[in-house]
Amino acid sequence: MDGPQTIRMKRSLPPRWLALCALPAACLALAACVQAPSKAKTAHRSSESAARTLSDTFKPSLASDYPEITSEEMGRRFLKLVDGLKTVDALAPGYVAAQTGLPLKYVSAGKVHSFTLHEPKSGWYYGLNYYQSPAAGWKTASVEFNNPANPGADMAPVCGLDFDGYAAVLKGMGFVMTPTYDMHGNVVEYHFYRGELDVSVGYREQARSTQAEETHYCVESISVRGAK
Repeated sequence: MDGPQTIRMKRSLPPRWLALCALPAACLALAACVQAPSKAKTAHRSSESAARTLSDTFKPSLASDYPEITSEEMGRRFLKLVDGLKTVDALAPGYVAAQTGLPLKYVSAGKVHSFTLHEPKSGWYYGLNYYQSPAAGWKTASVEFNNPANPGADMAPVCGLDFDGYAAVLKGMGFVMTPTYDMHGNVVEYHFYRGELDVSVGYREQARSTQAEETHYCVESISVRGAK
């Protein structure tokens, strides 16, 4: 099996930003919570402080503010970052930002560094994230694509570089592709291994309107971490 074009996908694994609060929808929801009216003045002041901290630390940008950073360009910059890695030891916020040329900002709510762009017309968000878990002893960098208002929306606006495109570049870098299956035998994502590196790619069909769209696969998330 060469790739996802030979199978019917249901959904890939949930994007990691949902857990890390790396993209605006989760962050705005949290902000709404901390800004909710409180009977206690001290709690109200604490909420305002938390909201200001969140707002000052991370603010998603419009894609139109960075016309050169399309979803495809962000993906290619991430692939360049991956290609330059020997191990994940080099991964750090400053290194990721320097190698991609993208201004990561720290999101205290999710303890993640992120740079996220939003396309209002299509509803799609795409972002570069860095997360480290000192307790677990691992760290990862990723690019995520999500449409909170319409999770099943056509991915065409963020599919300039599709699954086959990512896979071809990774294979050209010397990575070996291996599928991951769920309990029903469906492929949920692919892992690409090279030395100590593990690149995981979650994907789904572009859309479900036509057969051509159902058999064209787009990337929902791509991340790199240690293969240990």
